[in-house]
Amino acid sequence: MKIITIILIASLLGLAYGEAPKTKQEKINLAYKVGMQAMKERDFAKAEKYLKAVVKASPSHGNAKYGLLQLKQARSTAKNTKSKDRFNDVTIPKVEFEDLPFTEAIDAFRLLTDNANGERGAPNISIIDPNNQLEKKTITVTLENVPANAVLNYLADSAGARVKHGEFIIEIHPR
Repeated sequence: MKIITIILIASLLGLAYGEAPKTKQEKINLAYKVGMQAMKERDFAKAEKYLKAVVKASPSHGNAKYGLLQLKQARSTAKNTKSKDRFNDVTIPKVEFEDLPFTEAIDAFRLLTDNANGERGAPNISIIDPNNQLEKKTITVTLENVPANAVLNYLADSAGARVKHGEFIIEIHPR
């Protein structure tokens, strides 16, 4: 059954690409190439379908197995960029803090982002600081018409922190 599946897929691909593969190995290679191209195009469902078909037809196909691992990472990266990308188009008109404790600066940033963002709301930010290093930091900044992500990165850099974007939450950790 697995050989029939890969042959059918490869035959259809051959018609789409102008030449039908002749051998089983050519069909497997073509399915692998289509799977990898789909991953580059961020069509993860298609990539998974083709790469799994290759592994099913040729269990020792190391490149397809590695491709599936890359696919898992690519999906994770795509999810993690959602929280980051969500605020790329949000511009904060004015940020002005003087000797404001870092945690209060982040709270103020949430409010500023919420006001500038309208219906989409404020980012979900969690400060992960087990040793309270960031609690001691103060922020002084004056910025105008800056993207929300740039403001957040500026605040984190000023406090010696790093920003980690997850699917639903933004974490701030001390460096």
